[in-house]
Amino acid sequence: QISIEGYKKELIHEEFNQIGNVFKIETTTNNYFILDNGDYLLSRNNNESDYSIIAKNSLVSDFVLKTSIKISPSKNKKASVGIILKAQENSERAIVFEINRKGQYRIRHLLEDPDFEITDLKGKKINTTWVKSKIINKEDKYNAVEIRTENNNFDIYVNNNYLTSFSFSGYTTGSCGLTISPSTKARISYYYVNSKGEKNIVNSYSSNMHSSYQQSATHENIIQELNKKIKILKEDNKGLNKKIEILKENNKDLNKLNIEEKHKKEQEIQILNSTVHELNISFDNKTDQLNTEINSLKKELSTSQVINTKLTKELDISNSNKTSISTKLNKEISGLQTKINSLEKEKSTLSSELSLEINSHKKTHNKLSKDLTRKTKEIKKLELQLTIIENDLSALRKIQSEYNTVTSNLESHNTSLYIKIDSLNSELTILKQKLTDLKVTNTDLKKLFVLRDFEANKIKTSNVITKKSASLPNKQFAKEKNDIYSVQFGVYMTIQPYKNLSALDSIWYEITKQGTYVYLSGKFNYPEEATRHKNILVSLGYPNAFVVTLNK
Repeated sequence: QISIEGYKKELIHEEFNQIGNVFKIETTTNNYFILDNGDYLLSRNNNESDYSIIAKNSLVSDFVLKTSIKISPSKNKKASVGIILKAQENSERAIVFEINRKGQYRIRHLLEDPDFEITDLKGKKINTTWVKSKIINKEDKYNAVEIRTENNNFDIYVNNNYLTSFSFSGYTTGSCGLTISPSTKARISYYYVNSKGEKNIVNSYSSNMHSSYQQSATHENIIQELNKKIKILKEDNKGLNKKIEILKENNKDLNKLNIEEKHKKEQEIQILNSTVHELNISFDNKTDQLNTEINSLKKELSTSQVINTKLTKELDISNSNKTSISTKLNKEISGLQTKINSLEKEKSTLSSELSLEINSHKKTHNKLSKDLTRKTKEIKKLELQLTIIENDLSALRKIQSEYNTVTSNLESHNTSLYIKIDSLNSELTILKQKLTDLKVTNTDLKKLFVLRDFEANKIKTSNVITKKSASLPNKQFAKEKNDIYSVQFGVYMTIQPYKNLSALDSIWYEITKQGTYVYLSGKFNYPEEATRHKNILVSLGYPNAFVVTLNK
C-alpha cells in the first residue's frame, strides 16, 4: 500500500467557499454548476450523456487526491459520480473511479485502448461492472474518497476504509477532475490534490486594514472547514455506532447458533452410543443362547452314537432288526445334524447382520465424531473470530471516543474562533471610527492652515470668496490705486523645484510666519485679467487656484 508521507505540496486545495479558477461555474440548459453553502453543486440536466469537468493546473504524475462526494436523490436510478484520474490533453482518455446511488463502485478506462489494460496487483484484468461494497454509503450521504497513486499503482480508500488497488501503465502523467452521469445531482464538499514536496504556504498583506479583513476571511474559512470536518466526523461516528450494533447482534446469533448445534450433535452421539451398546448386549445374549442349544444337541448326538455302538456290539439281534434300528438311529442323527447345521447357519446369518448393523452404526458414529470434531474446530475458529471482533469492537469504541474528543475540541475551537472574529470586528469598527475622526480632523487642519495663510497675507476671506466666482460680469471693475491682482495656486511646506513649475508664467513665492511657502503667478491691474489667468492654471492641473488682492 502507498504511503502518504512526503505528499505535502498542495496543487489544489478547493473548499468551495468562494468562486475560484479550478472548477468551472456554468448555468446552461444542460448543466447547472454553482457554489452552494460551501459545496460545489452539480446538476446534469441532460438525460443522454455524461459530462466531464477537468480541474485547471492539475497535471501531475504521482499524487494523493482527497474529496467528499454526495449523490442527491433524483429520478435517475443509475445516477453516478466519478473522479477523473490522469486525463490526457483531449480529455477523452482517462481513468475513472465511479460510485453510484446504490453503494456500488467501478473502475473503467474512457475510450479503452486494447494496448493498455487496468489490472489488479496480480496482473489480472479488472472487471468494469459495478461491485457492491458495504463501506460505500448510498444516496444522500457523503462518501470521503482518497486515491493514492505512485509508479502507476493506485490505492483507493472510502470513508477511511481500504477498498481496492489496481495498476495502469498507459499514462505517466495526466490531469484530475470530475464526471457526472445524465440526469444526476451531486455535491462535492472539498477537492484536494497533493504531490511530493514540502508544504507551500503563501501569505500576503498590503496594509493593516487589508490584513484585518483578510484575517477575518481566513477565520471564516477555517470555521467552515472545521464545520465540514465536524459534520464528516459525526457521520463517521454514526457509521461506527451502526457497525458496533451489527457486530453485537452477529455475536449473539453466533453464540446461540454454536451452542445449539453443539448440543444437538452431542445428543445424537449419545443416542448412537446407547443404540450400539444395546445391540452388542443383544448380540451377546443371542450368541450365548445359540451356543447353549448347539452344545445340548452335540451332547445328544454323542449320546446317540455311544448307544448305537453299544447296541451293535452287545445285542445279538437279527440283521433285519439291527438294520432297522441302525437306520432309525442314523435318521435321528441325520436330523440332529441338519438341525445343528441350520442353527449354525442361523447363527452365521445373525452374526453377519449384527456385524453389518454394528459397522453401519460405527460408520455413523465415526461420521458424527468427525462432524463433532469439525464443529468443535469451527466453534474454536468462531470463538477466535469473536475475539477478533471484540478487539475490533474495542478499537472502534476507542476510535469513536477519539472522534468524540476531536469533535468536542473542534467545536470548542470553533467557538473560540467566533469570539475572536467578534473581537476583530469590534477592533475594525473602532479603527473605522478613528479613521473617520482623523479625516474630519484633517479637514479642519486644512481649513485652519488656509485661514492662517490668509491672515499672514492680510487677505479677507469674504473678498476672496467673492473673487473666486467663475461667472464675472463683463463690465470693468474700478480698481483702487494701490492694489494689484495675482493668482495663488498652492501652499507648500518646502520650496518646489523649478522643473515642476516650468509650465507656469511669472512665478514667485512668499514665506509665512508659520514657515510655509505661498506660491503665486502673474501680476494684473484688473481682476478680469487675473480671473482669465486663474482659469488657465485650473486647466493646467491646479484646481484650487484663486485670485488674491495685493498692495503695491
